[in-house]
Amino acid sequence: MYCGKSVKSGRELSNVQNNQIKNDDGVKKQSRYILNDSQRKLLLYRIIPILIIGCAIWLLAESVFSFLFKEASFTPQFIIIYFTFVITDLAALLLFFITARKNYVLMSLLFYFLFTCLAGTISLPIIIFNYELSQQVKMFIVASLEGTIVIALVAIVLRKRYLKKGNILLHVILFLVFLILAEGVFFLIFSIENWVLTLSITFPYILIVALIVLFYGAIAVKKEGEQPWTYILFKILGILLASLLIALVIAILVLLIIGLAILCGDGNFDLSGISLSGSGRRKKKEKNI
Repeated sequence: MYCGKSVKSGRELSNVQNNQIKNDDGVKKQSRYILNDSQRKLLLYRIIPILIIGCAIWLLAESVFSFLFKEASFTPQFIIIYFTFVITDLAALLLFFITARKNYVLMSLLFYFLFTCLAGTISLPIIIFNYELSQQVKMFIVASLEGTIVIALVAIVLRKRYLKKGNILLHVILFLVFLILAEGVFFLIFSIENWVLTLSITFPYILIVALIVLFYGAIAVKKEGEQPWTYILFKILGILLASLLIALVIAILVLLIIGLAILCGDGNFDLSGISLSGSGRRKKKEKNI
């Protein structure tokens, strides 16, 4: 029955198999960030909106707690209250992880929102030490919020074309436009004067947050059938928190270097544009004196 048909050698068969494997790998790499309709809806209409709500709750809670504790001092009572907040917040994060992993959607979301609310208490020692420094905390929270909103706006404009093959250029253009708008709004909100120093910190952080939600969010959602969507939300949140921690460490190091430069120099370097040179109330008192 096979008479007259060509017989492929072992080497030819091996080459065919290798080419097939390479083609399969190419498809996997190409489709790594490409989502189907259900995956796209999950990211657009569940995960990203909840991330935005969480950032908004965090910002609101931080503002409320900073106002309530601005006249507080480092007393034993405050230290107990503060560590109670921190421990409860960490417990809420842990319970969010456990319930999300077990696919208890409502319960996991409740723990998520509790975590974002109590996260507003983390900066209380900074507020007590110098109330004006709470502005820097707000700046990072707003940057996180704006970074997530940038991706939401890109998604809203593109809709079904969002994270779909053949729309790379449109993604890039919209991403850059909304990123520039976000930075402009950021500068207007905080009335930035020393824009060079602020831009070097805030713009990369907004960019990092947006890229995490865009790319890591897509990768996580690709495993939608293997794990609950609330657990995907937890994983994205974990990467965002890690980026925030790294950004804060870098910002502190930059400020320490600037502080050392000021101490070694004439001390006339002005950081008032980002409220790092002391409180406005302190300046008024100095003028009065």
